[in-house]
Amino acid sequence: MREVKFYHLRRRGLELGLTRLLELSTERGIRSVVRLPDDDMCRYYDEYLWTYKENSFLAHGLEKDGDLSYQPICLTSGLGNPNGSEVLMIGGGFVGGQDFEGFRMVCYVFGDEDVAQKKRAREEWVRCRSLMGVDVGEMSYWQEEGGKWLCKKHLKEGEEALS
Repeated sequence: MREVKFYHLRRRGLELGLTRLLELSTERGIRSVVRLPDDDMCRYYDEYLWTYKENSFLAHGLEKDGDLSYQPICLTSGLGNPNGSEVLMIGGGFVGGQDFEGFRMVCYVFGDEDVAQKKRAREEWVRCRSLMGVDVGEMSYWQEEGGKWLCKKHLKEGEEALS
């Protein structure tokens, strides 16, 4: 059973919000796959992770780079788990999230600025909720407020799933 989290960015853009989640994962020694909608967005985010801070960067690789077994973060527009990660982060409205195999946690990251992203996130919430007890053991919805993440909804396997 895996845990599924939805992160709703209210103030930060996708770049900053997703990057902060990647920083937290990396600090804890957790490997991540970042699934984005297309190769252009992967290349953009690749550049961003090298330059977002003046004094540091997040080590990562693009799936198209080849062997990523040594990379803590893999950026991809495809399915799968090229670097053997525990966590899958889905950003930018990528829908092909049905391939959760091998991940213990799946995180959907979406912002307020894109109505289509919010709509896709709602659709994925409903789809994941239908998998409760089969492929999903726990779900939560988090909102960014005052620079912090606040859990607004939490469902566990076996609990009554309220809308």
